[in-house]
Amino acid sequence: MDAPQRRLTLAALAILGSVVAAGCTGPSSSNQPPVASFEVPKPVVEVNEPVALNGSLSFDAEGKLILYQWNFGDGSTEVGAVVAHAFSASGTYTITLTVSDDQGAQNAHAENITVNAPPTAFLDVAPGPYFAKEEVAFSAALSRDSDGRIDSYTWQFGDGASASGASVAHAFADTGSFEVVLTVADNHGARSNATASLFVDLHTYDVSFAEDTSEQPPVRNFTLANTTKTVTLEVFPENLTRLSVTLTWRDPLPVMGPPNDVIQMRIISPDGPSQVAVGSFDNITIEFNLNGIPSPVQVRAATPGDVPGVLGDAYIGLKGIGVWVVEITPLELGGGLVEGQGFVPEPFFFWTLTTSLTVYEAAPTQIA
Repeated sequence: MDAPQRRLTLAALAILGSVVAAGCTGPSSSNQPPVASFEVPKPVVEVNEPVALNGSLSFDAEGKLILYQWNFGDGSTEVGAVVAHAFSASGTYTITLTVSDDQGAQNAHAENITVNAPPTAFLDVAPGPYFAKEEVAFSAALSRDSDGRIDSYTWQFGDGASASGASVAHAFADTGSFEVVLTVADNHGARSNATASLFVDLHTYDVSFAEDTSEQPPVRNFTLANTTKTVTLEVFPENLTRLSVTLTWRDPLPVMGPPNDVIQMRIISPDGPSQVAVGSFDNITIEFNLNGIPSPVQVRAATPGDVPGVLGDAYIGLKGIGVWVVEITPLELGGGLVEGQGFVPEPFFFWTLTTSLTVYEAAPTQIA
């Protein structure tokens, strides 16, 4: 081979070598794979709750990342450094992020997430009608949690009262419409509500007024001749229809026959009027008629005990309330005692004062 031909062959080989070097070079055998990284925002989420996932912490030490591939473990996939996904069913899922660099190397990272289905609240209430101050039974026993357990039951009754427990009872203090709210929470903290609307009514009562009489403790004492004994009586019951005072006495020294002392009793009421009576045997009674008995009426109230409050001041009698003054005066003490050659007139007499009070009271009869 002559020299020119040999020089052409060497040039061709050089060109071929440079082409091979330039066009046939593959991935460097020294390229390190990237690092995939992400965190789930919280370990437990609710069904259909969007979960934000960020793979931006992934990196490639020798180049750059060109692909982020997500597999959510429920058959769904997504591409991108930052994605969001909502799971439509409860369960535990493995989320996998695979990243690829510009040399084609890949790396994957996986995290587990629990998807919780919220509980189902069911509120059951005893059948009505419902009345104020009468307990109503409530139950949440049919509430369920499909993938766990119910940890708490909380009740709000719409009147400011609350309670806890699967079964409770509550009495509403007054009439009105109330919305009862049951909130159940499962072992992951998910909540669910159920409501019930109730109308709480009052009973209807026919109210008549009946009298009742009682006696005060008796007062016992004596009165000297030619004096007046004053006694005060404190009377404070409302609705007095009648006050009756009876004075009975004993003639300690009757002269040849039945008791013959003559006694006067005067009573002054706290309202001003007074009465006087005189007796010559062994008793006197004075009676005052005070408040009239109201006519029957119909009212609505929660309980019979609430009826007087519903009736109000118009059905309260105030006459006779206060301090009564009783004056007891012997007008004539006819007896005496013979001592030696003389006669000693009767110096005093013993007496008992008895007071009876008659009041009217509401007597309600429930009709509805």
